[in-house]
Amino acid sequence: MHAIDSLTLDRIDRLLKLVKERIYTDPVPVTLRAWEAPGEPVSFDEAKAQEFVPFELGSPWGKAWSTWWFTLTFTVNGNSERPRELLIDPGFIGDWPGNQSEGLLRLSDGTILKAVNPQNYAWRIPSDMTGEVTVYFEAAANPDIMAKGWVPTNQGDRLTSSDDALYTFTRAEVATFNHEAWDLYFDLEVLHGLARNLDPTSTRRAQIVAALDRAASALNPANVLESADRARQILRPELERHAASSAHHLHAIGHAHIDCAWLWPLRETVRKTARTFSNVLWLAEQYPDFRFACSSAQQYRWVKDHYPELMGRIKDAVARGQWVPVGGMWVEPDGNLPSGEALVRQLLLGQKLFLEEFGQRCEGMWIPDSFGYTAAYPQIAAQAEMQWFLTQKISWNQTNKFPHHSFWWEGLDGTRLFTHFCPVDCYDSVVEPKELLHAQKNFMDKGRASHSLLPFGHGDGGGGPMRAMMERLHRSRDLDGLPTVTIDTPSDFFATAMDEYADDAQTWVGELYLELHRGTFTSEASIKFGNRRCEAALHAAEYLWSVAAIRAGATYPNDQLNEWWREVLLLQFHDILPGSSIAWVHREAREAYQRLLGEINQSIGDAVAAAGFAGTGHKLNISPASRRLPAASSISVTAPYSTTTRDVTCTQNVTRDGNTVSNGVLTVRFNSDGTIGSIIDEEKNREIIGQDANLFVLHSDIPNMWDAWDVDRFYLESRRELRDLDSFEWVEDSDACTARIHRRFNDSTITQTVTIRPGSRWIDFEQDIDWHEKEVFLKWEFPTTLHAPASQAEIQFGHVNRPTHENTSWEDAKFELYAHRWLRIAEPNYGVSIANDGTYGYDVRRSVVDGTVCTTPRLSVLRGPQFPDPTGDPGIHRRRWSVGVGTDTSEAIESGYALNCASVEVGAEVEPLFRVEGEGVYLETVKLAEDGSGDVIVRAYEALGNYAHARITPTFEVADAYATNIYEEPSSVAPSVSFGDGSAHVRLSAFKFVTIRFVIS
Repeated sequence: MHAIDSLTLDRIDRLLKLVKERIYTDPVPVTLRAWEAPGEPVSFDEAKAQEFVPFELGSPWGKAWSTWWFTLTFTVNGNSERPRELLIDPGFIGDWPGNQSEGLLRLSDGTILKAVNPQNYAWRIPSDMTGEVTVYFEAAANPDIMAKGWVPTNQGDRLTSSDDALYTFTRAEVATFNHEAWDLYFDLEVLHGLARNLDPTSTRRAQIVAALDRAASALNPANVLESADRARQILRPELERHAASSAHHLHAIGHAHIDCAWLWPLRETVRKTARTFSNVLWLAEQYPDFRFACSSAQQYRWVKDHYPELMGRIKDAVARGQWVPVGGMWVEPDGNLPSGEALVRQLLLGQKLFLEEFGQRCEGMWIPDSFGYTAAYPQIAAQAEMQWFLTQKISWNQTNKFPHHSFWWEGLDGTRLFTHFCPVDCYDSVVEPKELLHAQKNFMDKGRASHSLLPFGHGDGGGGPMRAMMERLHRSRDLDGLPTVTIDTPSDFFATAMDEYADDAQTWVGELYLELHRGTFTSEASIKFGNRRCEAALHAAEYLWSVAAIRAGATYPNDQLNEWWREVLLLQFHDILPGSSIAWVHREAREAYQRLLGEINQSIGDAVAAAGFAGTGHKLNISPASRRLPAASSISVTAPYSTTTRDVTCTQNVTRDGNTVSNGVLTVRFNSDGTIGSIIDEEKNREIIGQDANLFVLHSDIPNMWDAWDVDRFYLESRRELRDLDSFEWVEDSDACTARIHRRFNDSTITQTVTIRPGSRWIDFEQDIDWHEKEVFLKWEFPTTLHAPASQAEIQFGHVNRPTHENTSWEDAKFELYAHRWLRIAEPNYGVSIANDGTYGYDVRRSVVDGTVCTTPRLSVLRGPQFPDPTGDPGIHRRRWSVGVGTDTSEAIESGYALNCASVEVGAEVEPLFRVEGEGVYLETVKLAEDGSGDVIVRAYEALGNYAHARITPTFEVADAYATNIYEEPSSVAPSVSFGDGSAHVRLSAFKFVTIRFVIS
């Protein structure tokens, strides 16, 4: 019987091809004319004004990244009894809609019709359209970057791509659409797919196979259209068998995850939004029960700016409930590297657009494709009054299967957020039985929960849902052998899931670490550095303009500041900031950061002038923490947020004896190769160095796949220590003793200065690295004698502790980690801290030296992946690190701020806007309110992991102060704030942040 069943299913495979060929008949060629746009894309009006020339089917067109416009002219007979559709194939290669030739159809008046891409190449001609018709087709010759797999390609930038034509136009015709063949095709396809994936011994499979066999015999291959109904009648009883009462419940929602940039540049994503969104609107017209969820305020803004007519139709679809804005963020950002304030702004500015354009805010976070998720997310979501979180990316784990699909996620501060991982393990389902069965089988919380979400529609490069998916979905709604499927909105799904399971759901505590794509903490380091600099510059600009507004009545440039923020937030998209895009994207990102920093720094100067304290002789510390200064410094530093200052006087001197330097606190001995062989803490009489420190190491870095994304564990099996020297010299002055070390290796160089100052526990390292390496990973090691059970790493609004051991597969999988401005390793009463000004990746290795456990933190400095950007990250990289010996967490925080927050030259001491009393409480942000009222917004957080009571006192007149949500509105979700004696009093539990609104008198 099994052999007969297999033969029947193979028979249906053949029959499906035959039936598909009969969906369209009576093709009539159309007349093609073409015009190639020189350079970048042009508007419809500009293209329409050009001279189009005859173009023959079978002709090549489209060098990489070029745009061609075609006109397709045909005559429509209004007496046709059957629908007619325009079919276009400009030369598709494979069936991925978003990484090759694609285009947009318009009427001759510019009205957008829909996109053309693989699997979605037909446009139904309206029944009332008659006579000669001309439509315009804007075709994008986007190269298939992954055509040859994970190999370097120059096609990733228009500056290096080839001039050869990539595509051959193979189809342009009007044909009759035959619903008999269409309907039969999907009846067969769904039952065939179900039978293929059921237990071969099951009764249900035998029933379906028998029906398929009879239907195949009833179909006349010579006349499919006339015999299709007979075959469908045989299949109908099997399609009408209801799903089991115990079946899992899938809530389906249309989706089109569009990467803001990846294997295409930002400008192409602007066009992808128009293509995908027009497809969605076209589909909504044909299927009234269709629903579509879409995130990313930036993409809506692109549509509004470039395709306003399309935006109007989207608003109509939102109003009638077919289109559901989700996520609330400006883009779907990287989940690890943006600062806490940046993630708040993702929601503040994203939700502002959703509210202005659609009259609503999104109810939950929707981030299906980022590369791990910070433990700060639950609190950020809660203070944005969001109810849930959705992703699926953790299903990509290489080592451990995540134990839940619906659960409570407890964040860094203890906030819990109801979270769902789609058990279909993708965000771009095509609604085939195989996927539906996988979701049911895979669901980890069965027995206690029975609902999950099914996002369907082509993603990454766009495309979105298609007619075939809706047809499969309709046949799979309530079908024996499958889970039930209903079209639903995300909010309705979460309401149902929480009502069923919230009281019993398990809790996952801490970050959601993706056991994959660990290289994104380091790849394209210049982009990460640009992000860090821009975050810090915007922090300074907002504070200084707040000072200028309050002290001097200057106009606070809120619109301009927000526009800069939007650009920075866009560049935090989860394939830009991680460095996993093509060369074009990275080149433009570096250019954008350079421009942004110039503009923001100019604004900082304007703010200083507007406030009336331009000049020299003093430095204003734009940081919530006190700042270390050279002992002999004559420049005063005022602290804008706190009256706490660090004593800069020092009685010690720096002395050097050969390669050994003492500063009264530490004795540091350099080896002849420029590494550090010893650091003695004189107070503790303790050796800090376990093995040679300040050691650069190269590892071979050729992951199995996903070059820019991945660092595979076997990279540790190769090791080349960079000990050869070009030069090693000493530079001494009254303030410090500095070693200058120059190394050359392969095609690259490292010029390093190591500075030791009087009385300081901090050793400063500055590196100028001229990098030209490929497929290697540069690490910097600092072995210590500390027996540290965990590494302490700053993340958004706090820090996490990560075990340094590898006892379980979960710890073993975390062989590459990330930190923001600092990391620290410590024994119970002693620690070593490393602050940085733009380095994120790190790892910690344990070793035994002379019978003693030693701990080695290693910074991940640079990589040289070759795909998808073979240019890598060449050129000069200047990085600063500070190593604090015998330092505590608060000192690590202070040093992290000092390396990242600017100090501004001013002409006089400047009174801070706020004074803060409360250990461990820092003011991360000071700005004016979004509503233009002149009220001052402060965002403060507890950074040490303790309970804290803080008093925040403004040095200007205020009438009131109260806690708000991140939208700067009164809110019950925020920590309580009381106002009295001219101060805001706030109680913060560990790692809690609070937004306080100071109401101007």
